[in-house]
Amino acid sequence: MRYTNKYNLPDYVVEFLESDSYDYEEGVISATRLLTPARQFVLNHRFKDELEMDISDIIPSRYGTAIHELVSGVKLTNCLQEQRLYTDIEINGKVYKLSGKFDIIKDMDKPVRKLVDIKSTSVWSYIYDSKTKDYITQLSIYRYLANKNGLNVGKDAEIMMVFTDWSRKRSESSSNYPETRIKIKEIKLWSESETEEYIKFRLGLFDKCLDMDESELPDCNDEELWRDKPKYEVVIKDRVVKTCSSEEKAKQHIEKYKLDAKINIKKGDAKRCEYCTVRKFCSQYIKLKEEQQQL
Repeated sequence: MRYTNKYNLPDYVVEFLESDSYDYEEGVISATRLLTPARQFVLNHRFKDELEMDISDIIPSRYGTAIHELVSGVKLTNCLQEQRLYTDIEINGKVYKLSGKFDIIKDMDKPVRKLVDIKSTSVWSYIYDSKTKDYITQLSIYRYLANKNGLNVGKDAEIMMVFTDWSRKRSESSSNYPETRIKIKEIKLWSESETEEYIKFRLGLFDKCLDMDESELPDCNDEELWRDKPKYEVVIKDRVVKTCSSEEKAKQHIEKYKLDAKINIKKGDAKRCEYCTVRKFCSQYIKLKEEQQQL
């Protein structure tokens, strides 16, 4: 990865942000990497020596790293902390090494233990419940790895959500806003058979895509793109007079007011592309950008 510094941050800030304690391993696929879209996975692999990122874009991940290091520096009672686990998975005659580093396994003094994962995130991901599916998937893989290594972890798990944008004022005025900067979210994980099926499907997809030309790679779908839901605009003579959440509501508005209007579908923004380090090598991103400019 090559870093740029377009905001001219001082050298000591750059040095701090560039430091990376993540234990990368060549030839090993991590649980988090398994969750990435196939297109992104392949392009990351193919252009790893040409990737570029501005140093300022690392700041959010360093928040997360700091919180993890703070917790891992304390020996928690009846807990196992920050261990990387491995297992081998065979796909199409090839053996892949899968790894995952859990944050905490608590209740080590009990027959069945519980996974806890620490996430630094926005309050809005909690309010809109936008990341729960990814949390369940990731921790189900950690559970699978833990049990393959004899740790006997159950299906109940916890997410310790640490909010980077929490506001005390909002917490006092809104009922659905978290009352503290930390919120514990309970989740239920997949069975081991469901998890193994998912792991083998993802590894099989990656294996198939690695030899494809870029133009043949499967596009990231709307969910993978973190795409907003489309909006339906009621348009009269090139002027938007009403924006609706569904085509049916737009039609109802036109009928109610007997308008001579058309409905324009405005696709949601592909938010993941903003953070994707391989977008300049991606024909889907170029196409999405051209479509956005034409709107």
